Amino acid sequence: MALDGMMLSMLRAELWSELENARIDKIHQPSKDEIVMHMRRRDGNLKLLISARSGSARVCLTNESFESIEKRFEGKGYGEFKREVAEVVAGLLLDIQEKYF
Repeated sequence: MALDGMMLSMLRAELWSELENARIDKIHQPSKDEIVMHMRRRDGNLKLLISARSGSARVCLTNESFESIEKRFEGKGYGEFKREVAEVVAGLLLDIQEKYF
């Protein structure tokens, strides 16, 4: 998917709606092309992963620890991981479609 102006605008709007009153608690760099920001809100904490990897650039916002996600799929096949990711992405795309189109 191209990261054009329209996509960046929607990404900014989605992140702003979640992080408007959040404060950065901690920042760390797990690899040379990834940054994880621990965000603190009144109703809970979030982690924002920003990856600039050439083959898999992405932005991920979650309230789960990355370790718990890894443990949940440990010993399971890639197909199960793909299926769950597809369900989440489909739900998000429907939300975005309803909001912007």
